[in-house]
Amino acid sequence: SIGNWALFNSIKLTSVTIQATTPPTLGGTDAFGNTNNCPIYVPAESLEAYSQATNWSSLASRLQAIVA
Repeated sequence: SIGNWALFNSIKLTSVTIQATTPPTLGGTDAFGNTNNCPIYVPAESLEAYSQATNWSSLASRLQAIVA
């Protein structure tokens, strides 16, 4: 799981990569708040699942598929 506020205010992030094929529980929508809207890379086969998962759906515009 990723707790709410986990990466909040990490303004130097340029991207985040998550390898989990099942979206981890996201504690809240502020987990990636104030991170310069950097892309969040997830497995290509799981992109739709992440886009629809609780709290992840609010980040759908930032989700991108990991390209091998």
